[in-house]
Amino acid sequence: MMNRLLSMIIFAGFSQGVSALSLLSTPFPPGTRVAIYIGTFSPLHHRHEEIVEGLLASGGVDYVVVVANDVNLHKPDAVPAEHRIEMLWRRYRSHPKVLVLQRASEFAFPRVGNITRFLRERVGAAGLVGVMGLDSVESARNRLAARLVPRAEWLITSARPLSEIRRYNSVAGVPAHYLEVPAVSDPRSTEIRKKLANRDLTGLPIDDSILGYIAEHPDLYAARPPSTPAQRARFCGRQLLGLLKSFR
Repeated sequence: MMNRLLSMIIFAGFSQGVSALSLLSTPFPPGTRVAIYIGTFSPLHHRHEEIVEGLLASGGVDYVVVVANDVNLHKPDAVPAEHRIEMLWRRYRSHPKVLVLQRASEFAFPRVGNITRFLRERVGAAGLVGVMGLDSVESARNRLAARLVPRAEWLITSARPLSEIRRYNSVAGVPAHYLEVPAVSDPRSTEIRKKLANRDLTGLPIDDSILGYIAEHPDLYAARPPSTPAQRARFCGRQLLGLLKSFR
């Protein structure tokens, strides 16, 4: 009875914005598998959501942790991570199987590396599954970046039939398996951002919770003046520091 009451309190607190760490205060039961899905998510759209639900429906993982990458050396003009994290949280704050841990203030920059280490402590190395799209695997840069995420295996998602794609047996020295997630929608993030830059929120493949956040911050995707050399240098320095810390 007490455990049930405690669970109700924790769930209610999470729905109201209390740190998601409260859901992970003790290790998961043996055999629990947690997928860590890292992306820019600027913004999260329907295809991302299809992948999250496909992971859960596959039976291969019990929970999905979505992580807005805050080490974005290759995307210096991305919307600040704090906004992308908030949009993820608004979308999934009441989902029982999807966690947005970054909103917890306990995770400092670089959050990607710190959250990965935290999850390894909670579920064990054998229970942590990295998620990557096929297009990312085919990029040499992303195969290198994959070393930032220590996990037991990679789960590579593809909208195309598995019989039609080139398969990698491993990524960054870690075994890789494949999951076909049919694409009901096929949005292009660049086109979405162009519409958002023009403050056009109509007909976008984005959940209403995220559209609401963007409406509250109308300049979030507005065109910005080019950064100065000094600003670029500071950005690159901070991102390189984040990479080094993530590899620890």
